Amino acid sequence: MSRRLRGRTWADLPLRAKGLVVVAIPLLALLLATVLFGVALAQDQRAQDAVLHTVEVERQIAHVRIQVQAGVTGYVLTGERRYLTSYEAARRELPLAVDQLGGLVSDNPAQLDRLERARALVDQRAGILEALVANVRAERAAASRAGLLDQNKETGDALVAQLQAMQDSEQLLLSGRQAQARRTRTLAIGAIGLSVLLGIAGGVAAVLLFTSGVTRRAARLEENAERLAGGCRCSRPLPTATPSGSWDAASTGPRCCSANGSGPCGRPRRCWSTSSPGARW
Repeated sequence: MSRRLRGRTWADLPLRAKGLVVVAIPLLALLLATVLFGVALAQDQRAQDAVLHTVEVERQIAHVRIQVQAGVTGYVLTGERRYLTSYEAARRELPLAVDQLGGLVSDNPAQLDRLERARALVDQRAGILEALVANVRAERAAASRAGLLDQNKETGDALVAQLQAMQDSEQLLLSGRQAQARRTRTLAIGAIGLSVLLGIAGGVAAVLLFTSGVTRRAARLEENAERLAGGCRCSRPLPTATPSGSWDAASTGPRCCSANGSGPCGRPRRCWSTSSPGARW
């Protein structure tokens, strides 16, 4: 009963209201699709940013490793000043490179711990290298530098190991973030497809909803025409609709009855009333 009541309520709506509903349905579908697409696009952008951030961290780790490789071996062996060029450049740039790396991994506590250990090793190694340079400049015996060289090797190996651990961790992060980026890209493509489907479904639903009322009224008019053609005598004109789409309230009461009490082809007499806008035969 409620379904029938809802159907009559929709049929009795003015054409202007029906037109607004018809326009609103695809617009709402488009709005929902736009929201879904926006969410998917934002997630895809975050995933891509995470991948790019990981790549930048790896690049900075590689840069630090290059700076760490700069030593004083050539100067220790030859005593020539020109072999200190790369060492002096690395001594200026390495602390800045480590600080930049710290800013990139500030959101990763595990990487920060590794970086702090690497920073301590960098400072320790810098002191050892300075001691080696001072030893060579003082023209001391090569045997006096053996202990410093051993310390330099141990510290350098430990520093490279810490940087390698950071590199391995970033590789794992990169793999996970690339997988997440692929999933979000798939979600974005799905959102685009859903947007198309929602737009089509909303348009079809709007057309069906609008034409259903028109079809019912056309069927009613066809039935009335058949009755009139069968000899039905109408006491008043058929009801008309106002420009707003509602029925003219001035025309009410019984409408049409057969003249002899029975309809054409032996059908019983039936009267049509427009006491309500949704009245039927």
